[in-house]
Amino acid sequence: QKVVEGKSLTTEVAVPCGTNTLKVTVADNKGLEATSPACAAQVTGVSRVRFIADLGYYRQIDPSNYIFGRAGAEYKFTDQFSLLGLVGWAPEVHGKDGASAFIADLLAEYSFSRFFVDLGVGAWITNGDDDLAGEDSQVDMIAGFGARVYGEPEAFNASLFVEVRSAFDEMDEFNDYGRFGLGVRFR
Repeated sequence: QKVVEGKSLTTEVAVPCGTNTLKVTVADNKGLEATSPACAAQVTGVSRVRFIADLGYYRQIDPSNYIFGRAGAEYKFTDQFSLLGLVGWAPEVHGKDGASAFIADLLAEYSFSRFFVDLGVGAWITNGDDDLAGEDSQVDMIAGFGARVYGEPEAFNASLFVEVRSAFDEMDEFNDYGRFGLGVRFR
């Protein structure tokens, strides 16, 4: 039960996940209450946390090609803002510079309509030669943009996205060691 005081008839009500009945009862300042069956509605609460998975391709300009897969969870703060935590693997499939990497990414996501923008940090952890910029382990800055192409926001859906990532200490060599990616995200 939530009490809304004052002249406002607008409020937010937290409901458990699943289908719930929301019923409105009005009380005056003398304690008299009134309700009506017309003031009840079925509402559905959705979970703030859900599973996500990405599959995609990265291209490093100083040539290397990677496929990548990562999985994790999304925590929704609001309908527009969420935090994504993902871990995965990016095996090098072709190229002369670079090495396969374990990836761990933390992304802030802003959604609008069917589109979203991501910005975050990630770990690119390799067993390559740390003296070679294309093979060393690093902390990356990540930026991305995408659009939902299948499904509804709160149901199973799929999105296409583009992503750019580069190590903070290699921004001046972005044209050699930056990675550009394309992928599909499942929620």
